[in-house]
Amino acid sequence: MTDVEFWEDERDTDELQGPAILVGDSYEVHPAALMDFMSELLHGRGRFVDVIRWEACNLLEGGTDNLTEVSQLLSDVLLLNVRQVRLCLATLAEEEGQQQIAPGLFSLPELTYAGSAGPADFSLFPLLPETGLSPQVVNQLRGAAYAYEQVMHGKRPAGRLYRDDEMTLLYFYERRARAANCAIKAFESEKKILKGEFNLDGLSSRSVMHVMAAEMAGMVSNWLGYTPQGNAAALCSSALRSAHWLWLEDDDRAMALLRVVLEQCARLRTWSSKPEKAARLESSASATPKDWLNAAGLRRLQALNRALGEFAHFNAKLRLEGAWDILVKIQGDEESANSLFTARGHALDAMAALVMTEAIRCAESLSAAVARAFEQIADEVFAGGSGVGLEASLEDLLNRALRLKDAPRGDYSLRGPAMAVRDEE
Repeated sequence: MTDVEFWEDERDTDELQGPAILVGDSYEVHPAALMDFMSELLHGRGRFVDVIRWEACNLLEGGTDNLTEVSQLLSDVLLLNVRQVRLCLATLAEEEGQQQIAPGLFSLPELTYAGSAGPADFSLFPLLPETGLSPQVVNQLRGAAYAYEQVMHGKRPAGRLYRDDEMTLLYFYERRARAANCAIKAFESEKKILKGEFNLDGLSSRSVMHVMAAEMAGMVSNWLGYTPQGNAAALCSSALRSAHWLWLEDDDRAMALLRVVLEQCARLRTWSSKPEKAARLESSASATPKDWLNAAGLRRLQALNRALGEFAHFNAKLRLEGAWDILVKIQGDEESANSLFTARGHALDAMAALVMTEAIRCAESLSAAVARAFEQIADEVFAGGSGVGLEASLEDLLNRALRLKDAPRGDYSLRGPAMAVRDEE
């Protein structure tokens, strides 16, 4: 790999089974196959694309046949991640002279019965004041967190021992309680900074914009059907909605999902404007997200693509400092004292605008009336009466991004063993 950066090398791969990792007594996990599965899913390709389409536009039709298999594969990915985290914690404990911690870490089972009942609906609400942060929901989560803490201290808050499936839910509720508490503290901090200008209505308005953009893409996907263009629209919808939720969680992984949105918007635009070129890229095993951006006429967004790409991958050559610098400066007001705190939200708004633009473009070829309705929605929820249209806002974004095309990448983010890996490469 000489001319393709590590975060850009996402070309088609032949499906590989690879060596297996044994978990427990008999459960086998194949990392190479999981890597191939994740790559195909995140690029809107392969045999599991129907799961993306189900989430984007077919939820009312019940689950797809592949949903159970995809859920299991994703669970396997998380299992491997948790295993590595456990190993790292044990190594750190040993280096710090805390030899008693490692045996406790490895005494925990890697596989446990989670039961058939999923988490309660209230624990899945987005962290917005009127839903996941409402007093009723927060109190329920805090009650579960208290029960969890009591169990960890060897007590029995339910008057008995919890079953494995009950503990699984209790773990989850405790994490949601932490997320809610962090969100509430963040609002309190923002209120101190903004003082009289603090207004939570703005957050709700932005949420409407993000949701409407995702829904527009989902509708277009439904009309376009099982085509590369329809699959791209479905992934735009699903990834944007997930990015919105992670942004509410104050989670950098929202930027990783925006990288997916950016690529799929470019894929959509290329199919709309240059179908022959899109077909060639679709059939090429060496096509990269950068190729889709160039083909779509979105070359000016390569700096943004580079920044989001850093968040979407983990490698010894990771340069998050440079990525953050691009996200801050692309706002156009990097001198603002709050620019560092608004960078992720700005990127999310920008991708929502791009999704709306491409949804309108696709709708124009399907129904002029629907396209006009989409335009009215976009004007209402995006422009917000500011008088700045969607196209003008995007053009401004493209120009700001272009000025950052040669932005420095910054220092490598990882030290220690990563330095040796970089030297070897």
